[in-house]
Amino acid sequence: MELAISNIAWEPREDEAVREVLAAAGIRALEVAPTKMWSDPSTVPIGEALRYRAGWESRGFRLVAMQAL
Repeated sequence: MELAISNIAWEPREDEAVREVLAAAGIRALEVAPTKMWSDPSTVPIGEALRYRAGWESRGFRLVAMQAL
C-alpha cells in the first residue's frame, strides 16, 4: 500500500519544506486540492497547472488524486 498526503495540510508557501519532510519519510504520493493553490481552478491556464504538477514530479512525487473541486 502507498500512502498519499493531501496538500490541504499545509500552506502553499510551505511546499518546499513539506517536500523535504515527505521525502525523508518515504512518502512520494500527493493528493492535490486545486482550490488550495487557486481560488477558481477553472480559470487557471493549463500551462500554470502543468508547471505546478511538474514542480512536484521533478522532485520525485506523483500526483495521485484531486480533491475539493
